[in-house]
Amino acid sequence: LGHSLLAALAALALSGCGVLGGNSYHFRMTVEVDTPHGVKTGSSVYSVKAGKRIALMSEEAERYMEIRGEAAVVDLPGGPVFLLLKTPKDGQDVAFGKMSMRALDPVYEDDRVESAGRISGSWTTRTGEVPRAHWPIMVRFSDLKDPTSVEQVDPASIGVKRILLETTSDDVTTGIVERLGWLSNEGLTLNPNGKPTITPPFSGTIYQRDFS
Repeated sequence: LGHSLLAALAALALSGCGVLGGNSYHFRMTVEVDTPHGVKTGSSVYSVKAGKRIALMSEEAERYMEIRGEAAVVDLPGGPVFLLLKTPKDGQDVAFGKMSMRALDPVYEDDRVESAGRISGSWTTRTGEVPRAHWPIMVRFSDLKDPTSVEQVDPASIGVKRILLETTSDDVTTGIVERLGWLSNEGLTLNPNGKPTITPPFSGTIYQRDFS
């Protein structure tokens, strides 16, 4: 036992820190759009996990958040619209996870680990509506085969009515690559061959990881 404990401490010392548990939940995001032909909807299921990393020194400890899922898609007469895993606030995937906490956890106060625990520990389905200020960025393509043809969509221009969230036990949604065959490297922007510039085109500001 003594040797095992020493070995574990040595491994921890070498790594600097590790992962200590965490709370996780799945939620479905559904967007409703008013059209001349009635209300159209699109949805996708995501998972969020938040926890604390342990460290040898307290100042090294940190909290983390992991999000899995892919862009929700609503099929409209003018072509499919994609709701990215990205918000206008700061563009980070963490913001997308926090968006779900604000909607599903009424007492959320930027305490991601505690909030994930309250949501995952609920015995009943939690529901909520995403405030307009925190709606994901929405885009469409003039040519689905050409990622550089991406353009941002004004939600008001297509009649977005509301975005609803609910906790679920369903699996995380997959299959977006069947629509976007070029989606293969999350580290690339949608304009990987563009020249570096302080004013890149919109396609140069959107990354493949924003879709999945």
